[in-house]
Parts: sequence; C-alpha cells; structure tokens
Amino acid sequence: FLMSSFKTLIDIATTLSFLTTPVLAFLIHRCIMSKDIPQEVMPGRFLWAYSLFCIGVLTAFAVGYLYLLLAR
Repeated sequence: FLMSSFKTLIDIATTLSFLTTPVLAFLIHRCIMSKDIPQEVMPGRFLWAYSLFCIGVLTAFAVGYLYLLLAR
C-alpha cells in the first residue's frame, strides 16, 4: 500500500513540475522583457531569443511527457 501511494505522489509531483515549468518560464520572460525594466539591465537580443528557444524546449518536454504518460 505504501509503495503504491508513494508512486502516485511521485507521478503527481512530476506531472505538475513538467506542466508548470513552461508557464513559469514564460511569465518570467515577460516580466524581465517588460517596459518596466530599465533598458540598461534588460537582456540583449541573443538572450531574448535564447529564452524563447528554451521555453519552446520546455514546452516540447511537457507535451512529450504528457504523451508518454497518457500512452501507457
């Protein structure tokens, strides 16, 4: 019984982590790139593009994880 409920706990924690990470990364990206941040501390174009690329990778991992989770 204990191992079954522990596996369920790990599955829930992993699913929530994979699904919330791209959302949080996007929100942080929007905050740091907003007009409220002074121009001298705002990241350049390379980091802006790299940030969007990483958000895309995180989203792909989340979709892949959901596919693997629902396919079993």
